[in-house]
Amino acid sequence: MKGSVNGRHCCRRHSRRPFLATALVAVLAARCGASESNDLSLANAREVGLRVGFAIEPPFVYADSTGEARGESPAVLRHVARELGIDSLQWFPLELDNLIPALEHGRIDVIAAGLFITDERAERVRFSHPTACLGPALVVPREAALSDRLFVCDSCTIAVIRGSVEHRTLQAAVAASESSPAGGATRTAADRVQTYRSADGATVHTLTVPDASTAIAALRSGDAAALAISAPTARLLVEPDSALALRETAPAALSTGAGCAAFAFR
Repeated sequence: MKGSVNGRHCCRRHSRRPFLATALVAVLAARCGASESNDLSLANAREVGLRVGFAIEPPFVYADSTGEARGESPAVLRHVARELGIDSLQWFPLELDNLIPALEHGRIDVIAAGLFITDERAERVRFSHPTACLGPALVVPREAALSDRLFVCDSCTIAVIRGSVEHRTLQAAVAASESSPAGGATRTAADRVQTYRSADGATVHTLTVPDASTAIAALRSGDAAALAISAPTARLLVEPDSALALRETAPAALSTGAGCAAFAFR
């Protein structure tokens, strides 16, 4: 799809893609490094299993009390693998931005992380039929009073997960940018605050973080005014936390961040 689209359009566009089980069978022939015998067949996958990369973002993926990967993506993948007679799934936790490189370099065989389908990603991976279609939302401190025109507020900083659709959508919404290192104990050395200036002169600040937990810490410390993330994840983040609130009406610049998620293969 062009950048990203609303869920209904996304599903129409990809309606001719193979369903999930068919997609798994079709792409197994493209697996790299599955075994020393270089047997890349479905029969070999049934023998040696699949290596699965994931990034924590409930409800797509979360870790239970034993550290086991759970959520929408692991549940669907386990079901389809079982239907295909694939008994062994090895799970590898990665940051979102590292999933596709790991797939490309043969370190994993499939991404099960609620990864959104985009044209840019589709040039690098092969997507299955969509498993979910959804839009973006904001997580904000409950006492915050953010206006609908969030992106013309020079004092507002929006946290985004590095490599996410929300991150890429905000980058595409402006004409030019300048960046400066981010400070504060809640960020890693790789995190940065970027200041974007749009064509109408508005200023947008984004704080790039590796995961949702780091973004929530930035909200608590005041380093960010909001977290832009998928609506189902936003709802799960605010439900157990009385200090956070959900803002389902996302700013206009994020409106193109809706789309469909799927499994990804080489």
